[in-house]
Amino acid sequence: PAARLAEYTPVFIAECVGLILAIAALPLLVALRLLRRGASTRPASTGALTGLAVGALAATGYSFFCPQDNPVFYLVWYGVAIGCAGLAGALVGRRLLAW
Repeated sequence: PAARLAEYTPVFIAECVGLILAIAALPLLVALRLLRRGASTRPASTGALTGLAVGALAATGYSFFCPQDNPVFYLVWYGVAIGCAGLAGALVGRRLLAW
């Protein structure tokens, strides 16, 4: 049991979450830019849902190269990264999608 948590170092966790957010940043901005052409009645919600979708896709792509194979690691830290992408989408979408 002690060996299971030995690989969960703060550097490795920050690398995982940081790379997922880095992968999601450009697609999120492109998606929000495309959504700007429409007329969203709820810009923050639209941005949040876009961020969640892009974050989930980025996490899926990153999971092919992640050396971790523990489901708890995926659940917690990938969830944190996807949630941060959703939060970023909500914050940027509130300003960018408002008309």
